[in-house]
Amino acid sequence: MEPDYQFTHVPLNRDKPKRGGKTPEAKVTAACDAYLQLIGCLAIRTNSGQWKNDQGNTIMGAKGGTSDKTLLLPGGRFAALELKAGKNTLSDAQKRYKQRVEALGGLFIEAHSKDDLRAALVAAYGLQCIEDWETLGRARKRR
Repeated sequence: MEPDYQFTHVPLNRDKPKRGGKTPEAKVTAACDAYLQLIGCLAIRTNSGQWKNDQGNTIMGAKGGTSDKTLLLPGGRFAALELKAGKNTLSDAQKRYKQRVEALGGLFIEAHSKDDLRAALVAAYGLQCIEDWETLGRARKRR
């Protein structure tokens, strides 16, 4: 076993049966990722939170409350995307992050589906703009 792997490896809990299929959050994420790719968006997944490894070292990602994805939309527009499944809502930390993004002139989107994501983009940039992005995306896909 490579030394780096030893430090990050966590044994699987084999007593618990593996869940079949995608989680509700994974389904929302997959649908939104496909849509973002279609419209030509650069989407960066944000790793947040912190944890301790087996040696007791604290490993840190982005600050808690940070959006699930940071988006660079066509035309250089910035947006923060928080994906939710079911009746889940924003945490207090996520609400504070939303306020900060909006105070800086960014777009914060909370989406429970691809349709929510598209609706938020239409509300922010107009239907014609979004349809143009989709048309260009479909043309790129056919190439």
